[in-house]
Amino acid sequence: TKTLMFAAKDLIIPSSVERIGPYAYHSSTIETLTIPENVLYIDAYAFNNCSKLVELNLPVTLKEIGESAFNKCNALPYIVLPSSLEKIGLSLGGNGTYRKLCYYGTMDMWNQIEGSNSYYQFYYNKTKSFHFCIFNCKTS
Repeated sequence: TKTLMFAAKDLIIPSSVERIGPYAYHSSTIETLTIPENVLYIDAYAFNNCSKLVELNLPVTLKEIGESAFNKCNALPYIVLPSSLEKIGLSLGGNGTYRKLCYYGTMDMWNQIEGSNSYYQFYYNKTKSFHFCIFNCKTS
């Protein structure tokens, strides 16, 4: 018998995993994703086209998120980025498919992240627990 790995609604990533490779869960049917603290890297397109993903919890130890890692995750309302990030790929959610990116850290910390300058505008949000939010802005 063969097992369809992507049929689950909730994905459990083993504690031995430190990197989620490119296209690892491409087009999976997961709805809830909590990435454990041991994962330091999420490669490009790792969760590309996970159109049913509605909840995402990234670890506070995450160092890198690759290009379009959450591209076409149309049901995902926001992505909360930890202050531990050192590198972020272009078009994290791809074509503005999420409502907003939220970052736990200061503006100075954000500016130190490799690739952060590709995100267009930052807004300080005093009404929520997020320190800064990058809303879905378009360049002119």
